[in-house]
Amino acid sequence: MRVGPVVCIASTPGAEGIATYYGGLCKLLSDAEPGTGPMTFRSATRHLTLGSLRVRFIPADTMAPTTLEATEEVLLVEMALRSQETADVSLMMTWRACDTLGLLRVRREEGEWIDRWRTALELSQAHVDHEAFECPAILVLAAASTEPTGIANTLEDLGSKRYLPSGFWDGRFDTRATPRHVLIIHDASGTGDARAALAIARAALSRISNGAPATARLLTLNAARDVDAAEIRRLTAELVHAGVVPALERRIAIFWAEPILQVTSFSDSP
Repeated sequence: MRVGPVVCIASTPGAEGIATYYGGLCKLLSDAEPGTGPMTFRSATRHLTLGSLRVRFIPADTMAPTTLEATEEVLLVEMALRSQETADVSLMMTWRACDTLGLLRVRREEGEWIDRWRTALELSQAHVDHEAFECPAILVLAAASTEPTGIANTLEDLGSKRYLPSGFWDGRFDTRATPRHVLIIHDASGTGDARAALAIARAALSRISNGAPATARLLTLNAARDVDAAEIRRLTAELVHAGVVPALERRIAIFWAEPILQVTSFSDSP
């Protein structure tokens, strides 16, 4: 389901290689983020409380729309009836659409195909160029501490068109309002100077931020399973509470301000 704010992760092969044991950086962070709630978002004038908040971590190279042909092929596959499944055509012809969907979803043999189809349809609409539901709350740039081309050059490359989704360059996403969180991934069992790499990353923030808020931190992996788990949980909490939540609060404040301005203008008009 396409619910919850997005954290876009642009990473190098070196960074992903260090996180291989955990299935890659996105899986590493997703598994450590159990969801939080209740969560209160604040603006200057209002509060909004959500019962729960689930953040989605998505690789930057997957944030592109699928072709029409590929979408149609997937939808046809998911609509096809599988073993022991049936379709009640008369139900779909004689009931209103909303009632039909409700009935089908409680009839297991008759409704599984429609759940598959709805899920595939939602996924096919991700990252299309006419909406911005997948607009990232924050952007994570992840590089290994031993990048062969150097930390500063690598981070600049990660923040370029080569790695980032097209929404950052065609006007759909506000690059200056999307915070950058630089992540230096260090292999505890390997070589390299982690602290020196982090210092270089922090010195390069002004070059890669594109005017947006930016910060850098270190993540050391492969020290020991318990040590890694604790550090990953701390990182995930930082990204959510110090990155995603403030970004959403800014968006909510803007959203609320616009209708207020319209109402004020209307009421003040003669």
